[in-house]
Amino acid sequence: MNYRNYTFIILILGFLSLSGCQTLQVEPKPDNDIPKITIAKRFLANIGAGKLVLEGFTRAIESGAKQKSGLAELVKRTFTDIDEEFLLDMTAKVYSKHLKIEDIKELADYSENPTIQKFFKITYTNRSNAEKSDDSFMKHFNADELTELLLFSESKGFQSLSKALRAINVDLMIEGKNLGEEKLREYLQKQK
Repeated sequence: MNYRNYTFIILILGFLSLSGCQTLQVEPKPDNDIPKITIAKRFLANIGAGKLVLEGFTRAIESGAKQKSGLAELVKRTFTDIDEEFLLDMTAKVYSKHLKIEDIKELADYSENPTIQKFFKITYTNRSNAEKSDDSFMKHFNADELTELLLFSESKGFQSLSKALRAINVDLMIEGKNLGEEKLREYLQKQK
């Protein structure tokens, strides 16, 4: 089994390309399904998505500061009010557009499991460190945990998420770009 195919935490990286990303036209679905959004938010909170996105965003700013200190400082000033909760809300709305409520419920239920939480954390850490080896990934799990991961990977919710991942990532990049533009406009208005 190639776990790189299951590294759907890539959605987090979508937030890091707040500007300059290619915009694809995606027909948005209504985001007024509050129960669906709430369940999606539970799933994302359980896997630590808000914290991971915020940490990744902070690292990107710090990294950019080394090469483009003025731009990095401007980005930092622009996004002062962005926190983990805000990112979870935004991401949950996108997930709810692309997944059925049954699939989101199943993902949320699975995400209560510490092994699944560990999976997402390690997946993100490996991706952040550009670790490619399946062996390095698998060394973090015992036989029982690997069994739980295999069951998770065969669930309908996981399969649906895997199929919807590309569209989710595109929407997250679009949302991130729109957010960046909106926050920059707000910042510039305050400077007048």
